[in-house]
Parts: sequence; C-alpha cells; structure tokens
Amino acid sequence: MSLPEPLGERYSLIQIANLLHVHPSSVWRWISVGVRGRKLRSFLLGGRRAIYSRDLRQFLANDELSTHVDEGRARRIDERLASFGISKKPRV
Repeated sequence: MSLPEPLGERYSLIQIANLLHVHPSSVWRWISVGVRGRKLRSFLLGGRRAIYSRDLRQFLANDELSTHVDEGRARRIDERLASFGISKKPRV
C-alpha cells in the first residue's frame, strides 16, 4: 500500500485572507456558499479548515468566475434602473 502524494502547500483561511487582502469571512463564504456557482475546496486538518495551494490557484484562475453573467439578473437590474429613469449608456 502506498501513501498518496502530497498535493502541495496548504494555507489557513487567515493566511489566504491576508494574501488576497480580503476579510477572513470572505474566504469562509467562498468555501461554504461559493461564488457564481464555484466553491473553494477545503479540508479539515486537526479541527481547522485548510486549503491546498493547488485548489486556491484553480479557484482564482477559473475564467467562469470573472466572465459568468446571469442574464436574468442583469435584465432585472436593467428594468429596475429603468423604473428610476436611469438607462444603460453605451460604453465608449
């Protein structure tokens, strides 16, 4: 029987928060709720939550996080803005 290979360096939630200049609750939210359908993978290590560097890189590099647009939500926002007399101006 062979042991699994290590997956790389691991970080705590606090370390990731400091590294990315966000609040630790943001990191916890990425783990528990996710962002736009993607969750940050984590595991328990001695009763504390940890994240492998590989999983963090994959979460941050995912193109879907930055380009995914909920068309229904965007339409509702546009309608709500229009009800206040605010229209979307074309970008120049």
